[in-house]
Amino acid sequence: MLQRQDDGWDAADVRERMEAGERQVVPIRPPLPIHLTYQTAWVDKTDEIHFNRDIYGRDKQLRNALYSN
Repeated sequence: MLQRQDDGWDAADVRERMEAGERQVVPIRPPLPIHLTYQTAWVDKTDEIHFNRDIYGRDKQLRNALYSN
């Protein structure tokens, strides 16, 4: 739950902060582990493959790591 001083936020509080358009740092208690992934290719629920541009140039690094001898 988001914490504001000693009480929690409800959906209206969150919406109000988001619509304000200003950056606000909010501590999350207890800390929430987050895992980020960078994917340029994936398969959806219908088994269709999708590709995005590799805007960070990571595909080349991965290809070199996988296929270097």
